[in-house]
Amino acid sequence: MVKNRKLCRLNICPSAASLSLVLSLACVLLVPKLSAQVENAIAGTVTDASGAAIASASVSIVNGATGVSSHTSTTSVGTYKVVGLEPGAYSVTVDAQGFSKSVKSNVLVEVAKTSTVDFTLVPGSTSTTVNVTANAISLNVESPEIGTTLEPELIATAPIEISNLARQLDSFMYLAPGVQGNAGSHNINGGLTFENEVQFNGVPVAFVQYAGNQTNINPPYEMVNEFRVNSSTFEASYGLGQGAVTYNMASGTNTLHADGFYILRNQLFDSDGFFPTYFRADGDPAPPIDQQNDRGFTTSGPVIIPHLYHGKDRTFFLASADWFRENQAQTAIGTVPTKPMKTGDFTNFVDSDGNQIPIYDPETGEQFECDGVMNMICPDRISALAQSIIPLIPDPDRPGLVSGQQANKSPAVPSLAISQDLWGYTLDHTITQSQAIHFSQWRDKVSQPFFTFAPIVAPSNDLQSEITSTQLGSGFVLNYVNNLKNNLVMTVGADWIGEIGGQHNAKQGVSFGGLVNGTNFPYVQFDGQSASTSFGASNGNTNVAGLFGGFDQTNNRTLGIVLVNNWLWTKGRHSMNVGGQFRRTYQDLYACQFCGGTFSFTQRTTSTPDTNDPNFGSYGSSFASFLLGQVDGAVRLSSNVTRMRNKEFALYFQDDFKVNNRLTANLGLRWDIMVPFTEEHNNIVYVNFDNPTVLDPGAGNLPGGASIFGHCSECAGVTRAAIKWKNLQPRIGFSYRLTPKTVLQSGFFLTFLDGGAYEYGTTQTAFYFASLLGGEFARQSSGGSAPAYGSWDGNPMPDPAPTPFSPSIGNGLNPLGFDPKTFGRAPYDTAWNFSVQRELPWNMFLTVAYVGNRAIHVPSSLHQPEQPNPSVLSYGSLLGEPATSQDAINAGIQIPFPGWTTLFPSGTVIQTLLRFPQYSDIYNTYETDGTAFYNGMQLQGEKRFSNGLSLLSRETSPTKRLVPHFFSLTRSTLSTSNQSSLRHRLTRNTFQTR
Repeated sequence: MVKNRKLCRLNICPSAASLSLVLSLACVLLVPKLSAQVENAIAGTVTDASGAAIASASVSIVNGATGVSSHTSTTSVGTYKVVGLEPGAYSVTVDAQGFSKSVKSNVLVEVAKTSTVDFTLVPGSTSTTVNVTANAISLNVESPEIGTTLEPELIATAPIEISNLARQLDSFMYLAPGVQGNAGSHNINGGLTFENEVQFNGVPVAFVQYAGNQTNINPPYEMVNEFRVNSSTFEASYGLGQGAVTYNMASGTNTLHADGFYILRNQLFDSDGFFPTYFRADGDPAPPIDQQNDRGFTTSGPVIIPHLYHGKDRTFFLASADWFRENQAQTAIGTVPTKPMKTGDFTNFVDSDGNQIPIYDPETGEQFECDGVMNMICPDRISALAQSIIPLIPDPDRPGLVSGQQANKSPAVPSLAISQDLWGYTLDHTITQSQAIHFSQWRDKVSQPFFTFAPIVAPSNDLQSEITSTQLGSGFVLNYVNNLKNNLVMTVGADWIGEIGGQHNAKQGVSFGGLVNGTNFPYVQFDGQSASTSFGASNGNTNVAGLFGGFDQTNNRTLGIVLVNNWLWTKGRHSMNVGGQFRRTYQDLYACQFCGGTFSFTQRTTSTPDTNDPNFGSYGSSFASFLLGQVDGAVRLSSNVTRMRNKEFALYFQDDFKVNNRLTANLGLRWDIMVPFTEEHNNIVYVNFDNPTVLDPGAGNLPGGASIFGHCSECAGVTRAAIKWKNLQPRIGFSYRLTPKTVLQSGFFLTFLDGGAYEYGTTQTAFYFASLLGGEFARQSSGGSAPAYGSWDGNPMPDPAPTPFSPSIGNGLNPLGFDPKTFGRAPYDTAWNFSVQRELPWNMFLTVAYVGNRAIHVPSSLHQPEQPNPSVLSYGSLLGEPATSQDAINAGIQIPFPGWTTLFPSGTVIQTLLRFPQYSDIYNTYETDGTAFYNGMQLQGEKRFSNGLSLLSRETSPTKRLVPHFFSLTRSTLSTSNQSSLRHRLTRNTFQTR
């Protein structure tokens, strides 16, 4: 058994204190290797009454909540820009020689957005101050990005229903125009499922599995005060994603603040329902058990240590905790054999018409008879292993028969305990007026046990099917901002975000005589009209024998590390961003999903022995076969730990050029160097069907033998796929102020996505490429009356040892196809948009936008490597007949190589004609011939009130709430060369609304 500590043998499991120190040092020592961060900024132009630019004017920006101030001065053309601001309300003061001082208060800064604040100074004494209250809504004249800011008022006041987990901070992203789906499957602007970027405090998350899926790495809900959904990621700082969600961690202020919450759901508040599904012990209906409790607190304020350090206006903290508990109702009803059947008595085993269903003795071919009683199995014929299990099988708990003399069994476990514990904190420190540092840490621990079948037995019973499932997500984010000069700002960031997931058979330490070295009860399954609820836990997936797997355990550790750095240089009319980025991901996976062993019993074993009899398959009982101990199919697979790694480097440049006071041109270029995955021990087995030079000695030296990463005599000579060096991504756009209250914007950009041979976690490459190296024992059902495995008494299933590599390792199976030199290019997305922003009276704001994108090299399954020449269609119906049939022999069909019939006992003619007849099929892992096309129109309106409150409404509901107001109308079309391979559910010419 592999322990979790083995998954942490790399130096990627440090303590919180040591990790904080490492990240701090990294930000200081590794600046040249870091990358860009998101901008929370204020920018504008300072002119006089004639429109002439005022150079060298002093600009001071003060955070109203913390008192922290930032300073800069205008350029030679009167422009200024300050980045690295915390979202919130600010006052901006401009002071220039010969002009009255001008102050604009209540300037709102939003996450991942630049607020434009222009000043027109009037001549006068510098001792004179002109105060102006800024508009609650400002037009965006800096970038053609399209996005939606979800502000603190919405997060704090909008109701979020708890359902199986604590409140999730990404729940609101679906309010943004263009976002469809849910936590389990979502996309932005018709993009691919789970391809959006996620950033915390401007630092991207390096996802290992399902880019954009935050469920197991979310910080506490109240630890985030604002986030923005960018459906059009125009800025060159964004990469490896189709759309982005940026979160800003909440910060403390100069005022000590604390709050607590308690959210309750309970079946005491529910009715029984019109169709009750849950009943009390006395048989009366009752509402299903639904007990959910979510409670926690948040506290924040300045850091003040008497007689030592006073943090007012300099250091702030915020701490948040969340505890969720649920008793999850179990209402599934199982099926168990009757008491007589457990003794071998099938005399009352009848069909729906009351006719007895005969069971036959596989040894004699005659109907069972014991002491003159038909359909009775004598006690001495009952298997010893089956006899040891019978006392564990519960009796029926209600009258009545269900399909073949079986009775129902209510859940022995009425509910399961679900829990989630979250905590986190943020520290913000202003080192000087030009330097600040921000640090956040959080932890998200979830326990979600579940049953793979109806819980017909208590947890102490060996037949239980419970699997314990735990997830532990951890996040560390560090930011550093330094205003080196009035026109030069450096921002540095790093994050360490990982997840440890584990699932284990809840009943460990069980010694079962039918398994060698077994540590849990195997999975025992039944078929036919007398099928009992299965015994033991299953992973719910079929394997090489076509059977569900007996589950043992999986341990999956994923980790993403990101280092980022950005340099913002303002020169005249140019605002230039230069940055670099480094991402590194890890996955250590031990997937022992079939290690528990599977025994399958079929009614065919005790059916009429004449397979041509029309009653074959309807007579007999799988439970009778179980009593005899005659196993039809059996499988047990072992697994190895796979250790996958990849890394990515990116450089980018962005220039926002103010052509004049009305027109801003945007030009950017990003270059991603995506280094494909490696496996620490080169345990990557594949078939290069595109260049089949390896001979297969187990298939008569036919071409198409398997290869493995590495430099040994039989190895491929490579340890990863080739790097694709041409991942250049242009970004072009403009913003034009048509009138003081109307802005036109348009942009085009290309971005590569998290895919190809760089990505390995979502496609479970770690498991599937290495699976052939695991040990294997399999007895696949023949489909007839003779059980493939036979008696399990005295014939325990072996514990298979790992399989050594050879070019014939995949024969008879479905290996993965791959060419390291040519395969594995990443998909990319070209996107464009045109929008009109209009400022309306009464602090109202309207945006109308057209957005479109086209994804290229989308994963698909159009090319079938095994497809034979179309000329084989001339054989007609013969293709489906057994290759050893007389008709096949008469037609001249040749067996491809000696031993082929052993690999494929039921092999058909078409299988002999495949391009690589030694395999059942070859899965083309990195086929990327799919495309997706999306067009949409989006309408977004916003109304702000005093004190920062806004109004939210959606066209599907007249309800209005005191939170931001968004509504959108989307017209979508999709065309693709292989729609079934796409991971989103858009359909051609569908009308959608968000």
